[in-house]
Amino acid sequence: AHIGGELTKVDMVDVTEALTAHAAEPLFYRTDHHWTSLAAAYAFAIAGANVQGVAVDQDGNYWVAGDETFMYCYNPYTYQGFATGKVSNSGSFYEITCGDDGYLYVGTRPNIYRIDPRTQEFKRYDTLPSWAKMTGGVVQKGDYLYAGVNGDQNNLQVIVLHKETGK
Repeated sequence: AHIGGELTKVDMVDVTEALTAHAAEPLFYRTDHHWTSLAAAYAFAIAGANVQGVAVDQDGNYWVAGDETFMYCYNPYTYQGFATGKVSNSGSFYEITCGDDGYLYVGTRPNIYRIDPRTQEFKRYDTLPSWAKMTGGVVQKGDYLYAGVNGDQNNLQVIVLHKETGK
């Protein structure tokens, strides 16, 4: 019997398409049938959990940013994962990317954070425009960050910050 036919009070969520789209990634442990944390993040996104982004750092670790103020890291080679300490007091994550320089860049409401994935030390950029309500995608190229910001009445702009000075 199919388990979905036996359960009457549980909403079944088919994550086959979401996992198939990422089939080349380490979604299952090599020695059994359990999902890795990465696969769970993709499944949670389909199931309605608010996974805002997944980024892979230069060491091959997967970082998952949710709608809360914590991030989760998973190493597919050692099968170990952990939750970081609280990164942001200001609100939800909106995007996470790994820059060419090896740092993780996270857009939140309304700040940008740079996180060293090896030490988990972070820097907050406080130089966003006063009207900025949230930061979307953040891209690091050379010495600069390019970030999409949104304010009242959909005041959309791309801002440019120096990655060291924040100006």
